[in-house]
Parts: sequence; structure tokens; C-alpha cells
Amino acid sequence: MENNEDEYVAGDNARFYEALFQNNLNPIAVIDIQGNYIKANDAFCKFVNVQPQDLLKMNIRNFLPPNQESVDLEEHFRLWEIGGTIETPYLVNDEIKTLELTLTPIKYRGIKCVLGVGRDITLQKKAYKNLQKSEARNESINKALPDLIFEMDAKGNFIDYNAPDDNDLLFSPNAFLN
Repeated sequence: MENNEDEYVAGDNARFYEALFQNNLNPIAVIDIQGNYIKANDAFCKFVNVQPQDLLKMNIRNFLPPNQESVDLEEHFRLWEIGGTIETPYLVNDEIKTLELTLTPIKYRGIKCVLGVGRDITLQKKAYKNLQKSEARNESINKALPDLIFEMDAKGNFIDYNAPDDNDLLFSPNAFLN
């Protein structure tokens, strides 16, 4: 009787983990140490815009952006041994998408593999790039203006200024900047 219970528990655990894997909204994939896709959930297939049966014929190199192969893979290979988290760009339909991947070395069906659980940070990366461009544009506008300009926060405190010459100021900047 004990053997049957063990088999039931093992089968029950397998169903539980398979459901957890497949129903997770985060992209998850299992790859072997050559970078071949062994298994992936629907969220990962949707992220890379590939059908599950086609993904199993692919390698991680199929999604590498141009000119990033050696840099990105070197760090990935290191993390395949010890585990860790890394931002990973994917080239999908001529667009760069980014996953924040947590990599965990595992054995899957007796094969040394890596489990990658991702979080799509593509929109955050784009928003950050746009913010950097906006800040650079505003800074160049401020520096190009010949007038004395002060920047204040919501509480009315001076947080920055632009003056053609600090001698134009009545007080030293340290006296009024927070």
C-alpha cells in the first residue's frame, strides 16, 4: 500500500508543478546547456511570438540582437552554473524586448538544464530611455538659455538653477539649493 501512496504523491506533485509551470503568467522556459529550448510555457511562447512546437527546434541564439552575442552569452553561461538574475534582450519580429530572467540550474529528465523565469520589462526599459532623452533635452535647453532660471520642487524649494555666471546670483548656490 505504501508504494501506491508514494506513486500517488509523486504523480500529484508532478501535476501540481506542471499546472504551476503552464498557468504562470510570467514567461518560463527550460533550456539545455547548449542553449536549446526543451520546454516553455505559453507566456514564454507568446513573449517570443513562436508556436510551442517551433520553439522546441530553436536555440537561444535565435533571439539574440545583432552584435550582442558574445557579451550577453558570457554572463548567461556563468549564471547557468550558479544561478542569478540578469536582464536579457530578445530580438522578436525586428523589435528588442527585454526579460528580467531569474536563472536556476536544474536537472530535467536527467539532463543538466537551466530554468529561466522571466518578467517582461520591455515597457519599463522604453520609458526609462524616454526619460533619459527628456532629461538630456531639458538640460540642454536650460544651458542654452542666457537667462537666470531656477527649478523648484512641489514644496517651493529650489532644487536647481542655471545662470550664465554665478556672479549674477545674490547668494551662493549653497545658500538656497536643497
